[in-house]
Amino acid sequence: MASAEAGGVAGELAAGLAAAWNRHDMHAFASLFHDDAAFVNVAGGYVRGRGEIEQVHAAGHPGPLSAQHQRRRAVGLAPAPVLVP
Repeated sequence: MASAEAGGVAGELAAGLAAAWNRHDMHAFASLFHDDAAFVNVAGGYVRGRGEIEQVHAAGHPGPLSAQHQRRRAVGLAPAPVLVP
């Protein structure tokens, strides 16, 4: 079992997302998503694509999200189950 703190792709991604969020750099935040990514926020809002992810987050960071910061903590990452017929 690996952890986000131990590194790997998931740990690097989580660190990059948190760092960009905490700098309020939504261009850097969005750059970590696939061009065609789907994003659902905590309120259930849905956007599609890196450009929309950046646009929606950039609109909120000067206002209601300006005081928000992310903290990371180590969590266990279990391997995904493999389903076979």
